[in-house]
Amino acid sequence: MMSKCLKVIEAIMQGICNQPQEKQSVSIEKKTGSSFMEPLIDYEKLAATIVEAQKKANEPNQNEVGRKRIGIFRSICYILAGKSSDDGKYLVGPFTLLVSIIFRLLATAGLIALVGLDVSIISKWNKPLTSKETILLSLMLVFLNLVSVLIIVLFIGAANDVEKEKDKSLVLGAFSGLISVAALIVAIIALCRGL
Repeated sequence: MMSKCLKVIEAIMQGICNQPQEKQSVSIEKKTGSSFMEPLIDYEKLAATIVEAQKKANEPNQNEVGRKRIGIFRSICYILAGKSSDDGKYLVGPFTLLVSIIFRLLATAGLIALVGLDVSIISKWNKPLTSKETILLSLMLVFLNLVSVLIIVLFIGAANDVEKEKDKSLVLGAFSGLISVAALIVAIIALCRGL
């Protein structure tokens, strides 16, 4: 959506700048007693330029029309034949797949941890509960489960978004961020073991 807006603004600016500038002036000596030049806007030309720019923005891009999803074996044949991709899919593809797998693994690990935490909390509670304690424990478990499920859904949504993303810098940025967080976790574990 944002790129369409930028295309429309760019086309409008080109349309306005490419049209010959007609210097028109209005003398307003009668009203103010002084004369100065004030440019007038030709609103018909401006409207025509806007309509033309919107038509250009809504036309499908030639690169996007010809883009087809090809299979992995055909991709391997293209790579072995020495052909390069026009849109950088051979560069971004492995990172996209890796980031998507990491997000899905985090969601799965979160689900396993959630079930394990619920089971451990319920099984370790040996003493008999009063009704007040039962309500408090139930509310705590419901809140914990709700927050955990929301985080798991966010990780699954992030994995789906990364798989569909075509922007190289966004995918590589997500990959760099995940690797940085993993390095931070490893460093914290190493510091804790050293103490």
